[in-house]
Amino acid sequence: MSENRQAWDQGCVLALEGITKEFPGVKALDHVTHSFYAGRIHAIVGENGAGKSTLMNIIDGNYQPTSGKLFMEGQEVVMADPLHAQRMGIAMMHQEGSLLKHLSITENIFLNKSETWGLGIIKSRVMRQKALEYMKLLEIDGLEPETPVRDLSIGQRRLVEVAKALASQPKILILDEPTASLTESDTEILLRILKRQREAGLCILYISHRLEEIFSLADDVTVLRDGKKIGTWTLSDIDIDQLIARMVGRTLNAELEEIQQSREEVRERQDAPYFRLEGLCMPGRLYDVSLEMYRGEVLGLAGLIGSGRSETAEAIMGYRPCASIRMELNGRPIANRDPADAIRNGIVMVPEDRREKGIFDRFSVMDNLNLVNLRHLKGRWLLSGKKQEEAAARYCRRLNIRTPSLEKAIGELTGGNQQEVILARYLSMEEKPQLLILDEPTYGIDVGTKAEIYKIIRDLQKEGISILLISSDMNELMTLSSRILVFYEGRITGELGDRDAFDQQTILNYASGMA
Repeated sequence: MSENRQAWDQGCVLALEGITKEFPGVKALDHVTHSFYAGRIHAIVGENGAGKSTLMNIIDGNYQPTSGKLFMEGQEVVMADPLHAQRMGIAMMHQEGSLLKHLSITENIFLNKSETWGLGIIKSRVMRQKALEYMKLLEIDGLEPETPVRDLSIGQRRLVEVAKALASQPKILILDEPTASLTESDTEILLRILKRQREAGLCILYISHRLEEIFSLADDVTVLRDGKKIGTWTLSDIDIDQLIARMVGRTLNAELEEIQQSREEVRERQDAPYFRLEGLCMPGRLYDVSLEMYRGEVLGLAGLIGSGRSETAEAIMGYRPCASIRMELNGRPIANRDPADAIRNGIVMVPEDRREKGIFDRFSVMDNLNLVNLRHLKGRWLLSGKKQEEAAARYCRRLNIRTPSLEKAIGELTGGNQQEVILARYLSMEEKPQLLILDEPTYGIDVGTKAEIYKIIRDLQKEGISILLISSDMNELMTLSSRILVFYEGRITGELGDRDAFDQQTILNYASGMA
């Protein structure tokens, strides 16, 4: 306690002492001790499963530690639940989101803290005006405060999450992957706001797998690995390669260089496209979108949030009704009325919102992995438990999926492992997919797992599978893509067909309608 009291005297707002958290069969945190200070941005990094989100959930009152103590402003506290933490001055933006989709932007921002006149009468106009102020602060354009959250893009929802956290006027702001799915411009807006909040004295705890972002924003960085604190460094005292080595316990330079070099080994383009999309129109969203892909090609789609990238992918899969769409795959016309049609036609998709559209979170890893392959896993009459287990175990080994057991609920795995289960689902299909659509495939995923997914993409490409890649990560697009198409307001405004011409500024010019 004396150490924590001394830390508080030096400006500490939150101190952790020996925090340990155990789940059945897993020690998620192992005696973590640390202090956080006002007016500083403190990054917490580590691979998926390192304990970052568990630690933040303990601070926010979602979990109770198995052992250890928390001190706020020198006084020991027990965070009973998130509402208690909020009253203590802690606000947290969760990686998977906490917005209620049927409520409006205003109602979500002021959830649990509505302005009232007394007797429960809500100050609707006051709340609307304050919501507008937060929307203006975060430069959320083209929306009204009454807009239901279900009508927002993933990126817009992320910005509303940040507004909701700031609206409680916290002393400590916890942000778990806040820029996942944000475009470069939206990320710049958020980082500017966080820097201003730091200058105003806010203590910010920042979790992100985007290491360049951390080096441009944070003051200090703490590395967690396997639930243990490896160390804390001032950002000026460490470089990105050293940080990665401390995170994953090995260097990734050789692996990433191999992936970069393998980009040059793309199959020679055939005379005729393997997949062709023509005249895709969706009222108010897409206008005469046409594209061609070749066998074994990675075609990147760039653009700002709402530009039409994800809408194009969902139209191909049959998720969205279209006014007009014509498609050919391997020379034959196809029509996807729904995702089941798409899968039968050899087209599969790993969606951006994996929790809502990609997994059944209460089902096991094995059930999620085998979902589209059940008819090939039958015994004489019924599903064969042995065949299901063997198939799931084989692909868990191939993709290095980390799970305590195949019976574990997939919703309890880290985001990176959930993503790999979805990939394994389609790789395990008896009839291999011919076109794989990846929408933000490395959203919320650590550098080690990201390198594994890049290798999987390269292996699939060498097998002749065409890949449509949607990503807000410019480096990812330019590392993996053979060509890049850029969207702006529902139209394709540019094509970069030569890797030597790949350039962030050129892509941004097309994506903002300037080129």
